[in-house]
Amino acid sequence: MEVSPLDTIAAACACDHKPCICPTTTRVLQFVMSSPPGAYFTEEQRKWCLKEIGFFELHRAERYVGHDDTVLARGVMEAWRDYAREQGLL
Repeated sequence: MEVSPLDTIAAACACDHKPCICPTTTRVLQFVMSSPPGAYFTEEQRKWCLKEIGFFELHRAERYVGHDDTVLARGVMEAWRDYAREQGLL
């Protein structure tokens, strides 16, 4: 699995699996989504998030520019979910 720039952030997982099986990137996105609105990512991490959204939903990436990081994290998770649905995985 490719390492993302988000993997440098330590975040506790909110999943129900014990032990947790979530990749680091997923844990970070879930943590940021459940946090108060604000800036949690570096500029490099924000660009990576926009790239992820754009990779799966090119027409939606620009909608997330300028939003706080909680909205950006939610956008990545939604793009991943939509991609999994398109592939018949969900």
